[in-house]
Amino acid sequence: MVSFIRKDFNLTFLVTCFLTVIVGKVIGLKCYICDSYSSEPCPDVDLIECPNNQAYDRCLVRMLKTANQPRKVIRECALGPCNFREPAFDNIFKLRQQCDMSKDSYDCVYCCKDDGCNKDSGSSLVPTSIIIIGLLVMTQLVYH
Repeated sequence: MVSFIRKDFNLTFLVTCFLTVIVGKVIGLKCYICDSYSSEPCPDVDLIECPNNQAYDRCLVRMLKTANQPRKVIRECALGPCNFREPAFDNIFKLRQQCDMSKDSYDCVYCCKDDGCNKDSGSSLVPTSIIIIGLLVMTQLVYH
């Protein structure tokens, strides 16, 4: 009887993990959509579900500066690949290595794939699906 319950729990656990990841992708990606002339984070009201008129799969931060103009920071939904010049950047530190913001003109692009990850220039939020899976794993360990 205990063996049957354990197998049933394992199957339920795997199905729940799978559905958590799939449903998270189906519901839609949420990105900050705002423009500014500073690196200040976007306000929470600018966290918006990406429009369904395009297959958006990531959030984007673009820092654009031309000579004698202030730096503009653009945050929006994007479709990969985000940057044709370099491979996708893992975090803001790689962005700074690849993009020389000390010049008079630059156009730097940073992409990420989690909800709200483009709030500021590189921080990311822990996606809900990871939190749920973590709780399920802990439950499995406690009751196993």
